Amino acid sequence: MNRLRVLATCVLLAPVWANTPAIAENLEDTRQLLATKNCPSCDLSNVGLVFASLAKANLMGADLSNANLSRANLSGADLRNANLVGANLVGANLGGANLSGANLTGADLRSSFMSNAQVQGTILSNANLQGVVGLPSQAGNAEDFFSWALAASDSRNYGRAIENYGQALRLDPKLAPAYLGRGWHFSRWEITKQP
Repeated sequence: MNRLRVLATCVLLAPVWANTPAIAENLEDTRQLLATKNCPSCDLSNVGLVFASLAKANLMGADLSNANLSRANLSGADLRNANLVGANLVGANLGGANLSGANLTGADLRSSFMSNAQVQGTILSNANLQGVVGLPSQAGNAEDFFSWALAASDSRNYGRAIENYGQALRLDPKLAPAYLGRGWHFSRWEITKQP
């Protein structure tokens, strides 16, 4: 009876398995990275490196598209010109990392740490930057920081909204809506802090 159930399940799931695309990572490059922390221009697309300890790793020019690097320690890593399109970097430590020229289009950077990161020429279009700590001012222009402030406000993170409005005003002191937003959010933030 059990064999019949297993056989029936396999027959029913066969069309599903046949139509599921295989996503594989380059195991040799992954081993090299984990063993040496030196993998420039490696193919690490779709790799799963959750909580990986990659401080000061050399990943210059590496393909990390769609990689899962959530909560990874990439502090001081060399990610110059790396392809991080669609990468999951939620909660990752990118403090002091060199992201110059890296492509982070559509990357998820929520709640990541980016203090002292180098972002000259970094592409951040459609990246989720909600809750990023220490986002360098070079990461965007005044309008970018204004829109990130609005996104922080939508998630009721008034402290982050105020920080992003302030960054927008440092970049463009004439951006009147940022003054209004910062003032309104500061009053909301003070109200929510009271017992």
